[in-house]
Amino acid sequence: MCDDPSNTLNEGACGLASAGFFDVDSDMPPWDSWVHYAPALDAFTGDPAGWFEKAADVEGGVAQLLVWVPEVLIDVVSEGIRVSSVEMFSWASEAPVEQPFSTAFGGLRRAGFPI
Repeated sequence: MCDDPSNTLNEGACGLASAGFFDVDSDMPPWDSWVHYAPALDAFTGDPAGWFEKAADVEGGVAQLLVWVPEVLIDVVSEGIRVSSVEMFSWASEAPVEQPFSTAFGGLRRAGFPI
C-alpha cells in the first residue's frame, strides 16, 4: 500500500473502519508495517536499492510511505482506505500514474516484490 503521510487530516475514520490497523489519532499505518519511507520519492525513482542512500539528501517533494499489508488484513485495510476523506492511501497495484510510486514500481517488481 502507498501512503502520503503529509496528506492526512488525522480524523480517525480510517482507524475505526480498519479495526485499528490505522492509528485512530493520526491515520497512520503501524510502524512495523513500513517497508520504505522517502521524504521525496518523486526526486529519485530509479533503482530501489539506491533509495536508502539518497533519501537523506533529498528535500522537498512529496513524502511517500510504502506499507506491507498482510493478506489476511486486506479487507479491513481496504475499508480504512475507502472511508478516508483525503486521497492519502492507494494500493500499489492501483496507484495513479501521476503518483511518484508508480514510476518506482517497476524497480520493485524487478527486485522481486509481489506488486
